[in-house]
Amino acid sequence: MENFRLKVFRAVAEALSFRKAAGHLHMSQPAVSQQMHALEEELAQAELHAR
Repeated sequence: MENFRLKVFRAVAEALSFRKAAGHLHMSQPAVSQQMHALEEELAQAELHAR
């Protein structure tokens, strides 16, 4: 199953807009932004642990 944060990322990438992605996902724009921030943090931590 795809990670929810990756699903949100994909929606933003396809829509080229946080607002439009939020509408497609039935979420608020701030919630989409929060998920993107959490994904960035998750990837930064994974990068640190990979070194």
